Amino acid sequence: QAAERLWSAFRKGQLLRRKGRLTGIAEDGSNLVLRFRSRGGRSAHSLRAAHVVNSSGPQFDVSRLDHPLVVSALRQSLARPDPLGLGLEVTPDFRMVGADGKLAPGLLALGPIARGGCWESTAVPELRSQCARAGSMLASQLAHARLDTAAVR
Repeated sequence: QAAERLWSAFRKGQLLRRKGRLTGIAEDGSNLVLRFRSRGGRSAHSLRAAHVVNSSGPQFDVSRLDHPLVVSALRQSLARPDPLGLGLEVTPDFRMVGADGKLAPGLLALGPIARGGCWESTAVPELRSQCARAGSMLASQLAHARLDTAAVR
């Protein structure tokens, strides 16, 4: 049903497809003004729209992300892209792998950024499960740390 409604809107001219790179978006009353460059083109275009659907998919190349935590981890060699180019390299228990191939102490990555090591990382049930597993792992580590501290005293 949803696909038929979309194709119907497309046939009626209510839905437009534009291939390119979105360079800006601004509000103008009840509409949005999109600035973009067509795929392969250099000139900028503008388009007014009531709604926008971004169907480009997620950004997989972590070296191009501008998230401060990811940028910092990569710069400090505490993280590296996974071999498939799907996000950061992580172990099955979500520990981040540094540029040298060794585990980055105390750093975990969960969710879409860890897609290369755990493909099912975008839907809420999978994220909930990942968080529960990571929480159990951290609680266990804290319990062992407390026992080690108590033994030293």
